[in-house]
Amino acid sequence: MTARIVAQLMFCLLVAASVPVFAGDTDPAEMPKFETQEEYINWMYEHAPNVDSFTIKLKPGKEPRPRAGLSQKLLDELSVLTGVKLRFWVLGGADDWQRIRMDHYMTQKDAEAIAEKLATHPDIESAGVDGRLYPMSDARAAEQWSFQAGPGAANIAKAWNIATGSSDVVVAVIDTGIASHEDIDPSRVLPGYDMITRSEVAADGDGRDNDPSDQGDWVTVFESASAGVLFGCKVTNSSWHGTHVTGIIGATADNAIGIHGVDSAAKLMPMRALGECGGEVPDAADAITWPSGRDVFGAGKSSTKASVLNMSVSGRGACPPALKAAIQQAVLDGITVVAAAGNKSVNADFYPANCPGVITVVANDSLGKRATYSNFGGDVTVSSLLQKSDNPLIGESTLSHVRPAPVERTLLPNRWYGYGGAGQWSIPLPGPDNAGRGPRG
Repeated sequence: MTARIVAQLMFCLLVAASVPVFAGDTDPAEMPKFETQEEYINWMYEHAPNVDSFTIKLKPGKEPRPRAGLSQKLLDELSVLTGVKLRFWVLGGADDWQRIRMDHYMTQKDAEAIAEKLATHPDIESAGVDGRLYPMSDARAAEQWSFQAGPGAANIAKAWNIATGSSDVVVAVIDTGIASHEDIDPSRVLPGYDMITRSEVAADGDGRDNDPSDQGDWVTVFESASAGVLFGCKVTNSSWHGTHVTGIIGATADNAIGIHGVDSAAKLMPMRALGECGGEVPDAADAITWPSGRDVFGAGKSSTKASVLNMSVSGRGACPPALKAAIQQAVLDGITVVAAAGNKSVNADFYPANCPGVITVVANDSLGKRATYSNFGGDVTVSSLLQKSDNPLIGESTLSHVRPAPVERTLLPNRWYGYGGAGQWSIPLPGPDNAGRGPRG
């Protein structure tokens, strides 16, 4: 078995399931308390009016000017069909997708009814609401129990006797971007892209650009209470989730600090699709297309094609058309697409885990049984493990790079390590608000 194959198998069987949901730090007083990220996602889906756009694809031969927007005639027809005023917003990134907007916000649940009406127009091939995606929530290598031997462990350490990875493997991490960290070798980080369209979600003062740096994804009380795309979002400090995931995948090995990544030789490609309050489906779809070596309008394409796409993210509902198309094309291009099933102990009815072609990974515990909170169902491909700690305050969790203490929302996690698991992030201190408190000793 070649080093490349070993590296990809190790990655697929571990990473997606080992990254837990992120429960956040504090909730507004008027909002319910959420034990898992999926509970929060469900609440947002049904109750938060923060969706105002849709992505549509026209049938071949219709509106023969795909890069010039939509005609007013068609927009008027769609407005009459749906009963809401619609206007052209931006061009889709790939395959002639177009994004249109309403003049007001509604819940994602209500917006899906509008998308169903859009799909009935004779000129439209497919239509979907621009739903949300949310992060799924070596000095310390001995603490990476899940890498060792045991009933529920992956025995990755033994596999490292065969191969520790391959620089031929390129893993694109579709997440919040990447922050500098002492245990991630910058020479292994390839150019990525920031695919976030909305500046208020990107938090970097603009829309899409070629800088995938994680700007932080904190949400303030004011933002959560204000009408718009962030309305109802959980008030939280920055998660640095993309850096945490990247650390599990490819932290530097044998450098006497930090942890050991699954593939310590792989190239890492940060694709930023999530910002404040998660991200939107069209942005995630383009974050799949770009590292696949295909053109994205306005962004070109990656000069290096990814071998694996990792999505430790989750959204409510059926697989959206734009996301489905992007994943299917990536799979046809020979790319392995991996996603976490989710953490609510229900059938895996969250995207992208339920999208065709995805390797969907559930979590098992230290005894090899399905973790009590892990999703399940017919969409599941394989199971993997979580971190097991002897400290009951950590429990089932995964050690990697994390954000710092919540007193500093934007401080980069360049020397921080901590655990994530069972719906929260924690080190040996109770409660998610203590995640990453204090630098590595």
